[in-house]
Order: sequence, then C-alpha cells, then structure tokens
Amino acid sequence: MEYIEIANWNKFQHYKERNPPWIKLYSYLLDDDDFDYLPDASKMLYFCLILFASRRDNKIRFDLKWLQKKLPIEEKLTMKTIQPLIEAGFIERKQDASTPIAGRKQNAIPEKRREEAENSREDIRGSGIVSEIKDYWNSKKSLQSIRAMTPKRIIQVNTRLKEEQFKDNWKIIIDKVASSPFCTGSTGWKAGFDWLIKNKDNYTKVLEGNYDERRAIPAGKREPKQLTAETSKFGFVLTND
Repeated sequence: MEYIEIANWNKFQHYKERNPPWIKLYSYLLDDDDFDYLPDASKMLYFCLILFASRRDNKIRFDLKWLQKKLPIEEKLTMKTIQPLIEAGFIERKQDASTPIAGRKQNAIPEKRREEAENSREDIRGSGIVSEIKDYWNSKKSLQSIRAMTPKRIIQVNTRLKEEQFKDNWKIIIDKVASSPFCTGSTGWKAGFDWLIKNKDNYTKVLEGNYDERRAIPAGKREPKQLTAETSKFGFVLTND
C-alpha cells in the first residue's frame, strides 16, 4: 500500500502519550521560501495533513478519494494540490514494504510525469520574465504598486505568458493601462494587476483600446451637420453653402 508521511515529523510531535497528541507549529514557516511559493490550497492541505498524521502515527493512506472524505476540505483534492508539497519536501510518498512497487516503476519516474513535475514547480516559482513584468508595472506611477508576486499571481502570469497575444505585447498592455484615465481612477475605479492577469478578456480589451482616452474634437474642426428636408421646419432642404 502506498502512503504519505509528514517530513521531519518528530519536531511536530508534542506530548506523544496524550490522545489526541498535541502538534507544534513553528512561525519560521512564514519565512520559508519553499512554503511561500506553495499555492494557497496546498498550504491548507499541509496543515490538515499534519493534524491527520497525528492520529495515524504519521502514516496516511495515499488515496485521494479517501482523503477527500477524511479531511475538512471542500475543494476537490487532486494531484495538482498535493504535488507541490511532495516536490518541496514537506511530505513524502512511500510504499509499504509488504507491497513493493514492481519492476522499473520502483525507481523510475515516467518522462511525462517528470515533465509535469518540472512544469508545476516552474509555475509556482516563476521565471525571470515574471519579475520583469512586476518591475515594469511598478515603474508606472499611475498604477498601484505590487508588493509581492504571490504564488497565485505567478501562476496566473505564467498562464498569460502561454498566450501569444500577451507574451508579445505585455509592455504595450501595461503602457495602455497606465495611460488610460478610466483605468487609473477617473471614475473612482482603478485597474489592478490582479484584474489585468485574471483572464484573457481583460488584457485583450486593453490592447484593443476599449479603455483608451477619448479626446474631444474642437468645435472648429467638427463636421457641420447636414440639414435635410425632414429636419427643416421650412419644408425644403437647407445647405451650408
């Protein structure tokens, strides 16, 4: 049977003889970069697994459907939620000695799973261009600065970067947001960074000019209105000659 363990379990145990045992949590987690990069759903799952492990001698059956029933988590539990914890070393997957993994599967990770794991880690940590986008956004004084690229933001930016229109035009998009009175508060609403990267529709509208400043045409340059028989109270056509 395959199961999972909390890594470094001994430091979390406290008063082992009590039932249920007490569990220690350490504030240094807040300064742990590996923990900070985790998606919010994975962080919540980690705390639930620590509590659950305290009642099962740190040996938790690795069955997503079973865990879904046992843990107080409403969101569907998937490998996308648990994999970041495994990759960051917060939990470990193990195999019961009585039922070892047969043959090559014991020591080999299929190439597809390896690639998925690498992509997942990159999505969480971000890349150089993610920092470049953050710095460029913060260089615009009319926009609200970004204090931190949270894991959620990094994942959303990486999703947008997979879309060619955003990848090729992200500087233009940010420029247009920064120069738009509507997007920078003329009506009381401001376009934030999270709004921009939330979906494809938002930045596409920016790129297409939906939020561009509308300049008034000077009175002297306006086209004169043509009067017709229908609009004339005299019943004949008036012209501007």
